[in-house]
Amino acid sequence: MAQLLVQDPREIRFTIDDEVVSPEEVFQRLYSGLSEVIRLNLSDDSFRKRGRMVKEDTHLLEKRKKLLAHECLSDRLEATIIFDDNTTKRYSVSRRTDHNLVTVIKEPNVAFLRDKANPGSIVVLREARKYNLDFINLVLGKLFSRKFDYEATVQFYRDDEQSVVKPEVRNNMVMHIPEPHLALGLEKAYRDRKVPRITPKAIFISATDDKLWYLRDFLAPIVDAPPDPVSMGRYLGIVHTLGLIESTDRQMIHYCYDGTGKIVNYDVDAAIHTLSEPATSDDLRRFTLTAERESTGWFRSSDGNTQFFNDLKKYRNEMIRHLEKEHGVDKKTLIGYLSKNIDISGESRLVLATK
Repeated sequence: MAQLLVQDPREIRFTIDDEVVSPEEVFQRLYSGLSEVIRLNLSDDSFRKRGRMVKEDTHLLEKRKKLLAHECLSDRLEATIIFDDNTTKRYSVSRRTDHNLVTVIKEPNVAFLRDKANPGSIVVLREARKYNLDFINLVLGKLFSRKFDYEATVQFYRDDEQSVVKPEVRNNMVMHIPEPHLALGLEKAYRDRKVPRITPKAIFISATDDKLWYLRDFLAPIVDAPPDPVSMGRYLGIVHTLGLIESTDRQMIHYCYDGTGKIVNYDVDAAIHTLSEPATSDDLRRFTLTAERESTGWFRSSDGNTQFFNDLKKYRNEMIRHLEKEHGVDKKTLIGYLSKNIDISGESRLVLATK
């Protein structure tokens, strides 16, 4: 599959019925019906309490399916990308459709751009969001209890002329880094060659106070290939050296090969940061639990899980030692690249057409 981001894209335009729309409007139009389903799910106590039993309730499901009918038809949305050599590509824009109408409580943050001249070429438009602070506090407060550092997290939500981010109060605490802030911080660290890439190469489009839009290539998930403890171990070594914990929303389908043989994570919207070594070591244990739980089609007990996880830990620890000793990277390094503001003015980005 051809990779878009090596072709020097320069400008992008989104349209619906020939009317230019913003990336935010793209998501609003694509998922308008689903938004109604989500509001209904969150407000319907009986629906939430009954859980899986609702799947058997035809009336409730049909009610939600009718709401989905109001979603924008994908064939009305288009994207046009102009490249540095003045060539142009046109894309259809499609929504994600694998929603579970019983459990969905937030809108998807991806849309798919399919090359009209080469349908096998797909680009992903991502909407990185800063989720509601009360929601974050509710979820992470339950998961981490007193170890969740609310004050460290809230600095990303306050209007503050000081853009410098402060780490957690104590080493054994954790803070949430909203995805827009994390994505921008990591890109700065990559440019300084402080750490290898752990997220897909991205090209930014636009941003607001609480959202960031960017393009990335469509990548192959690691679960479609044989288990690779070397690449996975090195990836986890980078993540844990930086003090990041992924266990709050880890799924094996989030890990992909970036085209160079390295593993990246395309979904970091629930990233947690800690200065605690025991916490990152525990995240390795939680990774093994997730891998075992989602093992179907990826690796089985006959493949020697024990050896796989032993190798995983070996290559993780090797990467940690390499980054700490050769590059001086530790759990405070990432903090220096974070900002309290979502600012893409100094980033390489596409020109967003407004007319």
